[in-house]
Amino acid sequence: MMRAFFHLLAVFWCLAGVSFRNAEAQAPLGGSLNFLLTDTALWKLPAAELPARLEPSGYTNNASTGLITLGEPKDMMQRKASLFTDDLSVWKATLTQGTTLRSVTLDFMPPPALAKTPDKQQFRNIARRIEERLTEVMKAKPSIHPPDYLLPDAAVKLTSQRWVNASLQAVLITSALETRTTFTPQRLELRIMPAIAPGKTSITKAPVARVDKASGNTVLEGFPAEPAWEGSHRDWLVLEQALHATGRASDRNGILEHYQGGASWAATIALGVQRISALSGARTEDVVPLVHLASEIVKLTKACDSAAKKAGKHSPQQVGNLTDVDAGVLLAARTGGNDLPAFLNAVKQAIGAGRPVFWYGWRGIYAETPAAGGAATPVVRLIIGYTPRSGEVIFAGADGKPGTRMKAAEALAASLYVTVISPK
Repeated sequence: MMRAFFHLLAVFWCLAGVSFRNAEAQAPLGGSLNFLLTDTALWKLPAAELPARLEPSGYTNNASTGLITLGEPKDMMQRKASLFTDDLSVWKATLTQGTTLRSVTLDFMPPPALAKTPDKQQFRNIARRIEERLTEVMKAKPSIHPPDYLLPDAAVKLTSQRWVNASLQAVLITSALETRTTFTPQRLELRIMPAIAPGKTSITKAPVARVDKASGNTVLEGFPAEPAWEGSHRDWLVLEQALHATGRASDRNGILEHYQGGASWAATIALGVQRISALSGARTEDVVPLVHLASEIVKLTKACDSAAKKAGKHSPQQVGNLTDVDAGVLLAARTGGNDLPAFLNAVKQAIGAGRPVFWYGWRGIYAETPAAGGAATPVVRLIIGYTPRSGEVIFAGADGKPGTRMKAAEALAASLYVTVISPK
């Protein structure tokens, strides 16, 4: 009798163990999102394999918005999605991917309709606990990180920190509108991305401006083509050349963080150049502020309107793209007064000091030598020389081959953002 009882008990435990193991195998990865920081193999999977790998965590590709997430806030709440501990709730996880997973942004701010907004103490406690756990899990200390956007209000208190180890980087951003009487949390998010070893300078000695005696042309020498690396983009390779000319190794983790498909995203490229330069130990001195800043759009619209009236031509009520404006009107609007002499002076001073000029602007509005093919499009280049006789500037692209020329006045008119990168 006793033997039969123990036999039944053994069968029960065996069945229970099988059931438990089956339930465990069938259960989703659960509410914990710690695997994003611990499963380094996940970040090397081909993009085609990510949906199946992340399906248990709620992988969703929204066809209407194009966003890839691990579920809407309600789904995250039901799954009790969290990072590190159960009470550090994650309300949204947004993914970006290229050939592999590029980044995951975890939002710790609850939607007002689903949960109470943290007060000042709760907000700071959550941030502090995330900082402590990141330092522990990443086995790296945080460093102050330039914010990824310009502060719209002096009352906004923002912190931005980055942790980097051999395989991953994590950027934690917190911001809140804080006055003497109010505290309104705005942002509490963690962005996780792959990490890469720092870039090595390919320019072993400082570039020197050489003057051709026959033509009088001045050109900076010493710009080899930068080798592409996994995660790089040809426009950021141009930035790396400018950084290397200062003797600075480029912060490639900063480049990975900023990569969004190249120079077509005018609204953030200037900030990206400034941040990556700062992370690389360099500084930027703007020659032409980013045209897409609200204040610059107002100025440019007024200048184009004035130039159009003088020429008896039409100008748009607000300049959205430089291609919206008649080329002659644009040229007159942007090169009047002291603008062109100041531009030429900045180019000559920078090249004389061995610094190329980072130029971001429209190709195809004005003629180039050799002629540009294809539709008008924004491009990134370096100005590495100038021709006193013909009044042109000389460009080098991502391939490091100099030779493309454009009238200096037209290069200024077609520019969207121009800066000189120098050592700090």
